[in-house]
Amino acid sequence: MRKKWIPFLLIILLIVSPFSSVSEVYAMDNKQSESSEENSENVEDNKTGAEQDVLIDELESEELIFQLGDEDEIIQELKGNLTELGFATLDNPTNYFGLHTKKSVIAFQEFYNLEDTGIADEDTLEKIEDILSEGSFERDEHLEFSKPEEFEMEKEETEEGTEAEGEESPEAEEGTEAEGEESPEAEEGTEAEGEESPEAEEGTEAEGEESPEAEEGMEAEGEESPEAEEGTEAEGEESPEAEEGTEAEGEESPEAEEGTEAEGEESPEAEEGMEAEGEESPEAEEGTEAEGEESPEAEEGTEAEGEESPEAEEGMEAEGEESPEAEEGTEAEGEESPEAEEGMEAEGEESPEAEEGTEAEGEDNSEADNTKDVQVQLFSTQSSNLQKGTSSEQAKKLKEDLKSLGYLTLPNPNNYYGVQTENAVKAFQKDNGLEQSGIADRKTLDQIKKQLNRVPQKGTRTGEVKTLKENLNRLGFTSFPNPNNYFGVQTEKGVREFQKQFGLTVNGMADQATLAKIEEVLNSPLQSGKSNASSKELKENLKSLGYLNLANPNNFYGVQTANAVKAFQKDNGLAQSGIADEVTLDKIKTEVNKVPQKGTSTEEVKNLKEDLNRLGFTSFPNPNNYFGVQTERGVQNFQRQFGLTVNGIADQATLAKIEEVLNSSLQSGKSNASSKQLKENLKRLGYLNLPNPNNFYGVQTANAVKAFQKDNGLAQSGIADEITLIKIDQEVKKLTNVKIFLDPGHGAHDPGGQGYGLNEKDVVLDIALETERILTSKYQGVEVEMSRRSDVFVELTERANHANRWGADYFVSFHNNAFNGSTGGFESYIYNGGVSQETRNRQNDIHSYISSRLNVSDRGQKSANFNVLRNTDMPAILIEYLFIDNFTENALLKSDSYKKQLAQYTADAIAQSYNLKRR
Repeated sequence: MRKKWIPFLLIILLIVSPFSSVSEVYAMDNKQSESSEENSENVEDNKTGAEQDVLIDELESEELIFQLGDEDEIIQELKGNLTELGFATLDNPTNYFGLHTKKSVIAFQEFYNLEDTGIADEDTLEKIEDILSEGSFERDEHLEFSKPEEFEMEKEETEEGTEAEGEESPEAEEGTEAEGEESPEAEEGTEAEGEESPEAEEGTEAEGEESPEAEEGMEAEGEESPEAEEGTEAEGEESPEAEEGTEAEGEESPEAEEGTEAEGEESPEAEEGMEAEGEESPEAEEGTEAEGEESPEAEEGTEAEGEESPEAEEGMEAEGEESPEAEEGTEAEGEESPEAEEGMEAEGEESPEAEEGTEAEGEDNSEADNTKDVQVQLFSTQSSNLQKGTSSEQAKKLKEDLKSLGYLTLPNPNNYYGVQTENAVKAFQKDNGLEQSGIADRKTLDQIKKQLNRVPQKGTRTGEVKTLKENLNRLGFTSFPNPNNYFGVQTEKGVREFQKQFGLTVNGMADQATLAKIEEVLNSPLQSGKSNASSKELKENLKSLGYLNLANPNNFYGVQTANAVKAFQKDNGLAQSGIADEVTLDKIKTEVNKVPQKGTSTEEVKNLKEDLNRLGFTSFPNPNNYFGVQTERGVQNFQRQFGLTVNGIADQATLAKIEEVLNSSLQSGKSNASSKQLKENLKRLGYLNLPNPNNFYGVQTANAVKAFQKDNGLAQSGIADEITLIKIDQEVKKLTNVKIFLDPGHGAHDPGGQGYGLNEKDVVLDIALETERILTSKYQGVEVEMSRRSDVFVELTERANHANRWGADYFVSFHNNAFNGSTGGFESYIYNGGVSQETRNRQNDIHSYISSRLNVSDRGQKSANFNVLRNTDMPAILIEYLFIDNFTENALLKSDSYKKQLAQYTADAIAQSYNLKRR
């Protein structure tokens, strides 16, 4: 029996064995297939990695050069840097190198003395990086130099402010359609997401699993090789990013209204501007997008409603049942008494934190909670759109916040996140014990908000606010009679006006930059009671503009200067502090630069030159509009003559004085009671010979004034201006004690001319002594000095020096002529070199008076190079009384009575010329 079942056993084994073999073979095949696929993938990965390494090596070995028509991600960063420096105006730069970019590069190269090729070579790129790292550039100076707003712009060079993030999250511009594997249809400007072709309202994104096609401005991204628009980041297999302010997310394809965020597994819908909050109660960040299955963020200005007391933005209404106190301008209402604070976050039940601009991935991709948290945090940091090279509205807000906290000093923050912003974020992170990544992640943003909330602002009540209000009072921005600790509407208004005037971020908050600037202005050396070298220049400028009338400005900043500054500030719409702060100084400089000066070319300059011609300070044959060297010299001479600040600038004081002189009543063609007195004075000074001066200012008077002005080193306008009148008065006052120096010629061993027993030295001494007697005894206001009063010899040069030392007003030398015995007559001499008009006038007065009374030949008024005439400092005349060798005239000269008569004629002639009054 035992042997019989053996065959049956063999049959059973034969039957079972094939099935076992097939199963084993199938299992082996599966393993081999899987192994083959893994090997294939590894080979492909290795191949790809190798190719990338080769590519990287090639790129590193080649010089970076970008030029017109190129497209590269580095170009986007380049454009952002050029915008930050002030050489471009591209708020949302693309990766395309267009005409605007080329012009910007050329401007940069020209400014920094690089070869201006318009090509962004390594030298140019390194220079840009160096300047940004140093942070010492003046953006306004760059803008003024380059004028980027005038550059031609190509449409490819900038994009309308959208950013897409995610590995497979295409972004669609308004009016585009994204088509996926299952042909989803999208409304205008929407994106449909998910495997099952959901439809999304306008403002959502359409995504397909494999290679969707996108219209212009979109990104079509599939499972493999997605393409991203410039400035976007692709993240996650199933994590699309919605248009600004909206996101459609989740496995079940929720529909979201425009401007809303649809979140969670069950597709909640949110009204425009609201946030639909999921199971996990997300936090809201200003201007950010909520990402991930259960972690939405709310837009700025929305109301976050949650189960546990959300906080609302400033100006919103917080609702609470318990009657919270509301700061000025806010209303507190509602169930749980939330406090309304600007920039707070709405927190839900579980309060997960989501990075700005990131997306938490869906249910199918989640692992253990702790692993998921690490992954999300890492993913968020890597994909944040608040890092170097990105451009967004959030970046601009971040810059303003950093500026408020004193970490940035940009005059006009824009949307680009550049090197300076990164360095500022790092500095903030370092000061606050955060990882110094330079990326504005959630922790950094939260800490920034906390710091901002400590800044004095509307609703704050601290001792610091009282100090702030007192300072604003001093600076003229507020006028609190008794400043207290409360930061109200008026304080906010004062802070805003201060920030506006000094070019700060106008937020009404007493942030770091604002407080620092207030401190700087209050400590200015240019304020009342201080001395500074700059004060003198300030005073001169204020004087130029007509706000000061100081004769000699010095370094002390006194009450007059402070009042002048206040007046200027008032006229120019500035706060009236009386402190010459930087804004006031800049405005003063601007106004001074408007004043006609060398290099200016305006119609006003032509008028100025015509006026200077009339006043005798210039002599332009055909005045034009250009203010050149001659005009400057004419202005300087005018200022010098009239005691103004001599700066060569036709400033307010100079123009006013020119106008005053030109409108003088003492000029040709006008009648004035003062004209008669002027004429009498000019007559006394020997410039006029009118018998009966009247009130009319005619041509003779104008010419007499010109002659006087010439003799006294004044501009010859013929107008009796204040300086001319002062000088005339000074000369007339001298006439009350007019000093006449009489010089009898020859003497002692020098007899002079001789004839018929007479010596010239004796005759002229007799005449001179009698002239002295008559002048001093018959006339008042006259002093007489003589070179000799006896028969002594005096050298010719000493005679002149004696008169000079004594300060004589007039020099008269007495002589007789001698020739051949037959010549006779009377003549007079003045120096034949350069003499004053007064000298000529005095000669004419005295010669005419004497010759008209002598019954001898008049030989005329002559000039010669005689020693005493040449070396005297005052007007001088030499008189030749007759010819001593002429028999007839010799007989007259022998007569004492005739000699006395000659002396009388001479004394009277001098008295008449000087308008001396008889005793």
